[in-house]
Amino acid sequence: MKTGFVVAAAIALTAALPALGETYRYSYAAPCDQLWSAVKAALGNQQNYAKVKIDDEKMKGDYQPRHEVHFDVGGAILQRMNHVTLQPKSPGCEMDVVSNYSGLGHQD
Repeated sequence: MKTGFVVAAAIALTAALPALGETYRYSYAAPCDQLWSAVKAALGNQQNYAKVKIDDEKMKGDYQPRHEVHFDVGGAILQRMNHVTLQPKSPGCEMDVVSNYSGLGHQD
């Protein structure tokens, strides 16, 4: 009985965790094409980012930050994708970052 409850709770928690990601919005005076070049260069650093997927047409990137150490087992097992999207906003560009990480081990 206890094992079934633990498994059901773990499944429910896993399904709910993607909703815990926060969106951070930043505005820049520079045009999006300049910022997109910088975003792609940053995500191209394989020491800091893994599983990078770039969509140049939508100016969107999906990625996972690399970590030297996880402070909890859940963080190591349930690592999810982060997302960055650029959108033109007069007079410059807006960058939305959806990050599922926070705290000491995730200073992205």
